[in-house]
Formats: sequence, C-alpha cells, structure tokens
Amino acid sequence: MGNGGVGQGPGISCPPEFQNLLGETLPPVEYLRAVFTKYGEASLRYPKKFLVIANGARAIVDATNREYERQTLQDHLTQATKAPKSFIDEVMDTRGRDLSAPESTGLATLPPT
Repeated sequence: MGNGGVGQGPGISCPPEFQNLLGETLPPVEYLRAVFTKYGEASLRYPKKFLVIANGARAIVDATNREYERQTLQDHLTQATKAPKSFIDEVMDTRGRDLSAPESTGLATLPPT
C-alpha cells in the first residue's frame, strides 16, 4: 500500500538499501489490522493471552487519534481474540490517560526508589 511518504520529500533521502523496505511498510492502522488478523489465525484468545491482547489495545491508542479508526481496530481485535470489549476499552482508556498526563513522554519510567 505504500509508506505514507516516509523517507520521501524535499531534502529527505534514504540509503538505497532501505528503499525496498520502506516501499513495503504499512501505515500504523493498516499494520495493526494485519497483526490482529494474524492474532485470530494463530488462535490467540482471551483470557489465556491477555497480555498480548492488552499490548494490542495499547497499540491502537498509539496508532491513531481518529475515533472511527480506533473503533474499527478495537472491533477487529475483539473479533479476532474473543476478548470482551470492556477489557479492551479499559486498557485503551488507561493508555489514553497515561499519554495525556502532563508529565508523560509516552515512555515507561521506573518508580522512584
């Protein structure tokens, strides 16, 4: 589908060895859709694989701010893994709050000692 302009444009160049790789990359939403399809094909099911599913739900929040895209990905993750929508909602809400905190960098930090 293309790379959404990654590594292209005025003043932007990529080494030749990366051109093929960049030509095959997917935008984040399409990538997650493909990953969630693979979750279903691999029979990753809730609750046994809840950590993998939770990481997928967090990735949705990181991938897009568009509500309709988030909802579509959430539905796809729910369908592929049979995880309750309430579980995925909770994980996504927590991730969204974490990212919107004023001191948040979006990166994990160690607790103070």
